[in-house]
Amino acid sequence: MAVIYSTMAFVEIIALFASLIALAVYIVRAIVRAFTEPKLPPPKKEDLRHLKRAGQSGPY
Repeated sequence: MAVIYSTMAFVEIIALFASLIALAVYIVRAIVRAFTEPKLPPPKKEDLRHLKRAGQSGPY
């Protein structure tokens, strides 16, 4: 019985280290992606001149 308990304890320790390593990889990958992904350009202001010609200008 002692062999089974010690084996289970060893397996639990391995699983704990594996989950910690996976969490660290996930966090590092998110940080790297945040800095390396191309940034989207800011959206252009909508051109509303076509509404003025149509008489639908509304508040500017």
